[in-house]
Amino acid sequence: MDRKNELADWRSSPRRFFGKQIDVAVDEGGVHRPVAFSFDDEVHEIKVILHYREDSAFGKGHRGSHRWWQRHHRNYYRVKDHQR
Repeated sequence: MDRKNELADWRSSPRRFFGKQIDVAVDEGGVHRPVAFSFDDEVHEIKVILHYREDSAFGKGHRGSHRWWQRHHRNYYRVKDHQR
């Protein structure tokens, strides 16, 4: 399957939530993109990044005045590995 079809079909792919922590290996560039992750003692190399979003919200539990340094900065990726 070529990259164009993978990107077009990613919304219909099965979504599974495992609720477990994973270890992520990132590249050496300025923006640390994931290149592999380990899950249940198995290493998965990332074939393509299907979706990416940034989150810099304050979180649900934060009350009072919002200061810029109190935001959490998270990057979320949806990826496809070489096994599937």
